[in-house]
Amino acid sequence: MQPTFNDIDEHPLSGMNYYRIKIIDPDDKSYFSNTISFKLKTKGFAF
Repeated sequence: MQPTFNDIDEHPLSGMNYYRIKIIDPDDKSYFSNTISFKLKTKGFAF
């Protein structure tokens, strides 16, 4: 069974964002998950 992760980036940057998870196994070996990306589009308001 694959572990699931849940996290929230409270301050993502406008534009492209990249994320990956550092995983440390019980033998103290570490590796990184695949990188995922998303593009945050924001619109400003003019008064």
